[in-house]
Amino acid sequence: MRLSIRWKLILSIVAPLLIIAAVVMWFTFERINRYAVERMQVFVTEQARNYAARLDNRFTRVAQVAHGTAAALENMDMPDETVLYALLRAHLGRDPLIYGSAIAFEPYRYSPERELYAPYVYRQGGGPGSIDISAQAYDYTQPEYAWFHRARTEGSSGWNVPYFDTVAGNVLMNTYAVPFYRNGDFTGVVTVDVALADLDELVDIGNEEGYPYIIVNADGQFLSHPDPDMIWKGSVAKNADDLANPLLQSFADDLLSGESGVVQVREPGLFQSDEIFWIFYAPIETTGWAFAMAVPESEILGFLNSQIQRGVIGLVVMIVLVILCVLIIGTSLTRPLTRLNEGVKELARGDLNLEIRGIDSTDEIGELARGFNDMVAQLRRHVHALTRETAARESYESEMQFANQVQASLLPAGTLAFPELPQFDLYGINRPARHVAGDFFDFLMLDGQHLMLVIADVSGKGMASALLMAVTRTIVRNQARSGKGPAEILCDANRLLIETNMQSLYVTMFIACYNIDTGDITYANAGHPRPFKLCCDDQVTKFGDTTGTIVGMLEDAEYTEATGHLDPGDFLVLYTDGVPDARAPDGRFFGEENFIDLLRICTGKSVKEICEYTVDVLVGYQANELKDDTTLLVIRRNEVDETA
Repeated sequence: MRLSIRWKLILSIVAPLLIIAAVVMWFTFERINRYAVERMQVFVTEQARNYAARLDNRFTRVAQVAHGTAAALENMDMPDETVLYALLRAHLGRDPLIYGSAIAFEPYRYSPERELYAPYVYRQGGGPGSIDISAQAYDYTQPEYAWFHRARTEGSSGWNVPYFDTVAGNVLMNTYAVPFYRNGDFTGVVTVDVALADLDELVDIGNEEGYPYIIVNADGQFLSHPDPDMIWKGSVAKNADDLANPLLQSFADDLLSGESGVVQVREPGLFQSDEIFWIFYAPIETTGWAFAMAVPESEILGFLNSQIQRGVIGLVVMIVLVILCVLIIGTSLTRPLTRLNEGVKELARGDLNLEIRGIDSTDEIGELARGFNDMVAQLRRHVHALTRETAARESYESEMQFANQVQASLLPAGTLAFPELPQFDLYGINRPARHVAGDFFDFLMLDGQHLMLVIADVSGKGMASALLMAVTRTIVRNQARSGKGPAEILCDANRLLIETNMQSLYVTMFIACYNIDTGDITYANAGHPRPFKLCCDDQVTKFGDTTGTIVGMLEDAEYTEATGHLDPGDFLVLYTDGVPDARAPDGRFFGEENFIDLLRICTGKSVKEICEYTVDVLVGYQANELKDDTTLLVIRRNEVDETA
């Protein structure tokens, strides 16, 4: 008589197996909880770094205001008092965190007839207030005024020790000071002041939950604190010593040494609560300060604890039900099921070579054993195939990532080029559609007066195009350094690329030699989209003509040169076909007309803003998925004061 698996299962369940399952589940929950806590500690530490980075970025923006004005004062004629106060009032409008700003001159540097002069503008109830510090306050050149003395003696920029200012509003403030020089001589200091009482209100670190946090300077003194009375009147080290809590003392030491991390503390004297708090902290790199925030552990681990509680309840319910079944049926588990259970455990431990033997019955148990053996065999084949496939895919992804890094290193860095040359502004950007791109741009100073500009587009996509792009860039750079003109460079590039015979790929290219003093341009265009010229009167026109065919296809190709000119304030926008050929999800091309309208909108923007704004528009137009490599190179001729 063939007994069904249903009855065999009812008659073969045993309590020991259920207990083992319960123990395994219990240890599993413990391990999950321990792992989750470790991962959460890593997460909150990263969150602290994120909060600190936001503060760092905000203070950096404030500091850049002072750096910008200092640079301007070094490169312009000595302004009169009206211009100086206008500059300082503009500082207040740049960032609401700036409470006040000053330009303090070295004695007799502003005027031979005037020993000290330090205009200062600050916020007050009825609008910006202004004073001359030297005339209405104090002699700032004395050593006790660290913000001026440090900048003059050390020649370095930085945040100074906070102090209570009685001159403008009676506020506790911190000052960032930047020295500036004229003709190599120290001339004065540009400062921006931050009122410490305004930090909580004006700096958004993303703390929507309103958890308490502190900001301390390098000496541990509170610059921001939930209790306003603690600002500049207490320190984190003193608080830790007063509470005599070793964990808080260790936290204070790590905080002041620039470490980041998290500490779990139960301190009723600190939080007026017997609950455990997680204090996570990180340094604010630019200022040398540090940030820390306290969050109750119950809020951090609340979701995890609720899930564990549900799991425990489910486990208890399952055990009760199984025990009831065991009491009702009163039987023990059969040997075949035990053997199958052991096989499942071995499989769970990763033994893919196991085989269930000794079960030859024709009932459901026998069928299950044979099915299990078939499943293990198929799983073994699948795991081996998946392992090979995963290894191949990881190898490919690794190679493509490395190729992307190599190619990125070939392109100029994503910063404003040649900032030391006031005659022009230059910026380029490249966004590949895949890991690697066939587009590229390049520029280099040939001598003290001539700048070479290159933008090119290799046909096709992928690794072959990227390799040809690297070869082309090397050829162009070598030929340019040898003193050849744009047309000669294209001829040599055409000859050398035909010799490589790289899968019949070709290159469109625009090369220009720009005179940075006169604005004259000598160029050669090998089948590349004609650049646009954006004039200061908002007019956008095509620049130049095509002077030759594509590079790398025709042995007898000839290239000629043409000339053009940029007036002060004019932009020249070089681009690849990834701009007009950008395609929306519905199939519509972006087109030249839209590009021209976009450039008109960019009137008044910097070269960097034009590049980044154009790429952002194109990415949005293509639903965040570039179909083709996109590259722009923008140069602006600046008005240079010959008398400066």
